[in-house]
Amino acid sequence: MSAPVKREEPDTARAATVWPVLLLLVESSPQDAETTRRAFVSTGVADTCIVHCATAEEAIDFLERRGPRLERTGALLPRLMILGLDTPGLDGEDMLRRLRTSDHWRAMPVVVLASSARVTDVESYYRLGANGYLVKPRSREALVELVEKTKRYWFDTVLTPPVRR
Repeated sequence: MSAPVKREEPDTARAATVWPVLLLLVESSPQDAETTRRAFVSTGVADTCIVHCATAEEAIDFLERRGPRLERTGALLPRLMILGLDTPGLDGEDMLRRLRTSDHWRAMPVVVLASSARVTDVESYYRLGANGYLVKPRSREALVELVEKTKRYWFDTVLTPPVRR
């Protein structure tokens, strides 16, 4: 008779230390980006760990390690991308398609933050490979609560693979 297999209990406190927090916020609206950034900062994410890109092209440059943003973040790539949908040039769908066909970024968690709660939009983004779909709340307090839950889940609870390039 074999010995029972000992199961390790998940160590959620360890999750945050496995891979440093870096959040990539892709949002074309300066006001929405600033509000979301402040909400993450209020939950304990350091301002220096948030990279905002106003367009999908800027985000791709950052992921490809092109441009001035690397001085700020060094070699780190994001543990999570918050993706707004209405970016000029490449839109959210195009960006997600590109991420999911890349060997380098396929595993990076992407959470869509959108104004629309239409079922067809939600279904579409999940089919494209989104890891989550959040609807922007109308009040700052509700946004902070949503961001706190998002931060707790993606940075404090689950383990995410390191993104390398």
